[in-house]
Amino acid sequence: MILVGSLALITYLRVCKAMNINTGILDYKLFIFPLIVPTILCIPAWEYFGPDGYWCFQNRASSFIPLVLLCMNISILMTSLFCYIGIAHAINVSRFRNDQENFRASNKKIISYLFMFILQWTPVMVFLIFDVNKEANMWIFVICFISLPAGGIINTYRYISNEGFWNTYSEFGTGRDPSSRNQSNLHSIKNYGGPPTVRKMKIKIILN
Repeated sequence: MILVGSLALITYLRVCKAMNINTGILDYKLFIFPLIVPTILCIPAWEYFGPDGYWCFQNRASSFIPLVLLCMNISILMTSLFCYIGIAHAINVSRFRNDQENFRASNKKIISYLFMFILQWTPVMVFLIFDVNKEANMWIFVICFISLPAGGIINTYRYISNEGFWNTYSEFGTGRDPSSRNQSNLHSIKNYGGPPTVRKMKIKIILN
């Protein structure tokens, strides 16, 4: 879930703030934060791990783990909602350009990804709320067991169907830096107060 929030934040900074963030080769920098944060959280929660009814989660001696996960899930969900709403707003306002079909398709993609994100993680937050109150029943375990892998599989399928399995670029040289081809688009989206102006060039005609 941290990776999803990081992607939403980076996309927001690129589209709405025109900030080009280098994520390294194969986007390896995206995985640094999702690896560090759980490792740090596991240190104080180590003594609370154990059997939890139908899976290994916590020993129910304390509500520390579900409370931390619930706060983290809610904060990431709110951050992702803010970022995706800002991206959708920037896309809608920037429709003064000629590629309205492209913007409409992008808007649909954002809405679908956001819907799948909420659909995948809402059952987990419901489970955590029940777990804090010591009322986790069989049905909530089943819903979490289904929603977590199903959300990842559906998101992968939608991404491959929308973007393709391999990134291909029509322009020469853009394969080295995929984000460079969006610099002009990001600049126009950031400054979406009105349509871009065209400077008039004076052409001097010399008659022989």
